[in-house]
Amino acid sequence: MIAFVSTLLADPRVAFPQATVLDVGTLTDGRWACVEQNAAWGAGIYGCDPERVLAVVRAACHKRAH
Repeated sequence: MIAFVSTLLADPRVAFPQATVLDVGTLTDGRWACVEQNAAWGAGIYGCDPERVLAVVRAACHKRAH
């Protein structure tokens, strides 16, 4: 799973927001797939380190200069 996500994030054809949550799973043939992408502030913590989650949510809410 880590190798799949690393490859996905390194692919220049795939664009993700700066702070996002990826849900990944396996297909019936065993290959990994990205099931969905969600805004960081809308995802659950699910056993993650709360301090790291807070850093991601802060990045998602950071106002960018135009």
